[in-house]
Amino acid sequence: MSEHKKVELQKGFYIYGVVLFLYWGLMFFLEKDYFSSKYMIEGMSFIGAAVIIYFLLVYLFNKSDVGKKVVMWSLSALFLVAVIGFFVTIS
Repeated sequence: MSEHKKVELQKGFYIYGVVLFLYWGLMFFLEKDYFSSKYMIEGMSFIGAAVIIYFLLVYLFNKSDVGKKVVMWSLSALFLVAVIGFFVTIS
């Protein structure tokens, strides 16, 4: 893949992260009658942390081959946590 395409792809991932954060903020704002302020703060804190981690993983993935391995291990760990959490909550 050419360097130009890599840069464009990285920009696309960063734009996706910004849109994701703005979408969640807009959702909390539009549904402010449904959510209490405590849950809005918790939700925005969660999505803020998730977007920061997302930006970090995109940066590491595009930085080097070691960064790609770190991202793959991070995503694998996240997958395991999600699966374990799913089975814990349904039991």
